[in-house]
Amino acid sequence: MFKVEANFNDFDLYKDSVRNWDLDFRLLSRNDFSAYLNMFTNQNFHLARTKLTGKIEQFGLTPIGFRSIVIPVNYESHYVWLNKKVGGNQILIFPKSSVLDGVSFHDFDVYVLSIEEKLLFETIDNLDFKNVRQLFNGNEQHVFMALSLFL
Repeated sequence: MFKVEANFNDFDLYKDSVRNWDLDFRLLSRNDFSAYLNMFTNQNFHLARTKLTGKIEQFGLTPIGFRSIVIPVNYESHYVWLNKKVGGNQILIFPKSSVLDGVSFHDFDVYVLSIEEKLLFETIDNLDFKNVRQLFNGNEQHVFMALSLFL
């Protein structure tokens, strides 16, 4: 089990703190960098919240043998993910290839959930969520969220 919760002002320290992900970050903006990372991992799942300031290129791979999902916190945000502009109203499911290729901007704030693939599919089947299984067909997925009228 691994847990980290930290604020960063040093870009290199932030890059080194993300375990089990094969990542390469490049800071593209000249403004002051800051980040918040809260991450918990074990053998079956990883859950992380990441908040970033500045424009940052993100390349790499999600954990091998896991399926990863991005859940935005900031509904108003936007970023580039796998060469497509996406907004804070979209849940993103990584492709089976685990490729991460994106650009985040000043208001980037997301949860990333990675679940061991076998456990994910066993859970989907046990809960009889047949329609959910098709979202993990191997391709990247963009699932639009509806903003609640009762907020």
